[in-house]
Amino acid sequence: MKVGIITYHASHNIGSMLQSYALQNVFRENYKFDVEFVDYSSEAQRDMYSIYPKVSNYKGVIKNIISFLFYKKFQQRFEQFENFKLKYLKLSKKNISNSKDFHDVYDLIVCGSDQIWNVNCFDYTYFYMGDFSHKAPVISYAASLGGQNLLNSKNCFIYKELLNKFDAISVREENGSLWLRDICDTDIEIVPDPTILAEFNIWHDLSNEADYENKYGDYIFFYGVPFSKKTYSIIQKISKKLNKKVVMIDYKSYLYNFCKFRGFVVHGETSPIDFINLVKHASLVITTSYHGTIFSTIFKKNFWTLTYKETNKDDDRITYLLEQLDFRDRMIFMEDYESYDLTADVDYSNYKETINGLKKVGFSYIDETLKKICV
Repeated sequence: MKVGIITYHASHNIGSMLQSYALQNVFRENYKFDVEFVDYSSEAQRDMYSIYPKVSNYKGVIKNIISFLFYKKFQQRFEQFENFKLKYLKLSKKNISNSKDFHDVYDLIVCGSDQIWNVNCFDYTYFYMGDFSHKAPVISYAASLGGQNLLNSKNCFIYKELLNKFDAISVREENGSLWLRDICDTDIEIVPDPTILAEFNIWHDLSNEADYENKYGDYIFFYGVPFSKKTYSIIQKISKKLNKKVVMIDYKSYLYNFCKFRGFVVHGETSPIDFINLVKHASLVITTSYHGTIFSTIFKKNFWTLTYKETNKDDDRITYLLEQLDFRDRMIFMEDYESYDLTADVDYSNYKETINGLKKVGFSYIDETLKKICV
């Protein structure tokens, strides 16, 4: 069976690329399918991840000036993401930027995972909801709506029309399932992210035994969207309290937010593989990221997931993930970070059983869907 995957595989985002790699591996290794990514990337996505994206305000101008001053670093960052995509993801022969260029040569089309149905994402288009001509069955796997309730959108009728053409739908979060049940005629399943579904050995094989401890010492790896400058201040205070160096991976965040002056260190390489290595060798991971949280648990690291109390209540990505993993106690509200015992170890005694249960749910959805569409 030839399978085409539609997702944010071309996004220069570590989580996006690693979930792409994981889903490819699941269909290739577990089902022995011929898998490739429909090499679709919207104009907005290509601009967003370019070295000099279009600007609409003075902050954008400042960022582009920084990009100019550190051009070699930004060019290196760009190339490392592109190199990972070309080396580890099998792409369709044709790169397309609109639905008219899509040619259905597949036996099955899978949309997902990642926030491909977050309609407020800058690079979202209807293509990710199946707005293209096709004969093959179309299903979703662990598509995420982020924190965007489609029912509140003026385009809800369009989403309803597109999604009701799917042969099977699964999403990543509980809120997404509740919203879609109001507009879809089919059952909505909740399944784990592909990075959870994939076997551990694929991450072990990507990683290496580089001497990060000798390079950085007993370090904290901070990864994720900072939300605000206050986040960096809190990380800085935690660093001093624990007497551990803070290492970051993303040059953009590091430079844009002047993290050097906080005593933070930026790793020289920014590929998804370097991310895996930095998680693997850290003594503590502090993250605001969905996939930062997942990979902390994959490598059984001590970690804390940061958030604010006053966040979008519809966005249950992190809270639902921690519930799935049974690690609710690893969430820190930044307003109260001083009240937590930051030296407390993660209890992984039930982790294997929990992960096996999630895997069972994911594979059951795929198995039952394949039976239905292959009749």
